Amino acid sequence: MKRYILSCIFILMATCTWGQIQMSDVIKTMPDTLLPYLDASKRTELIDFYHMGVEAKTANKFGGDTVLDTLAAHFATLQLNESSTLQLLLLPQESPDTLICAVQTYLGEAPESTVSFYTSQWRRLDASAYLPALSPMALVERPDTMSVEQYDAVLKTLDPAMLEARLAPDCTLTFTVTAPLLNEVERKALEAVALQRKLKWNGKNFN
Repeated sequence: MKRYILSCIFILMATCTWGQIQMSDVIKTMPDTLLPYLDASKRTELIDFYHMGVEAKTANKFGGDTVLDTLAAHFATLQLNESSTLQLLLLPQESPDTLICAVQTYLGEAPESTVSFYTSQWRRLDASAYLPALSPMALVERPDTMSVEQYDAVLKTLDPAMLEARLAPDCTLTFTVTAPLLNEVERKALEAVALQRKLKWNGKNFN
């Protein structure tokens, strides 16, 4: 009981810390090296457009358009270009500093994501401290309706196998397995064996 009460206190403290920084500030202060598509003025322009209630779209440095799809106090989604998206989420934690989780996904036949963590000053942190070890093959399972031979055939198509990650405002991070170069039949077979792994932030890490 004592441990439970202390846990609740820590979560309450983390939530209070969470409110000290806003996503719009995070985007404005993001280093150009982390988001080479847009300089600081362009990022501010996107935020201003969003708050004005008009389409938050601006030309980026690579000749395409970048769109700010979602902007909340602690969550944002950007369509960087036709082949890449970026999700940002502020995570409350027990320490005084708010944690930034960034998920960049490269789109295409098989989406592949990179999950990164930063301090509020954009100092990169070791992702393994906040995520369990995950492999694509841990996110497949043979259903009862599929024979072992059929399942083995599906696994052979997963080379290479990759992970797609999606953040949500409720502090969850969901992983799914993807694979390129699949035909329609193989893609449907993968859907039949693929699992989703949803991780919840507990104030220290995703689990």
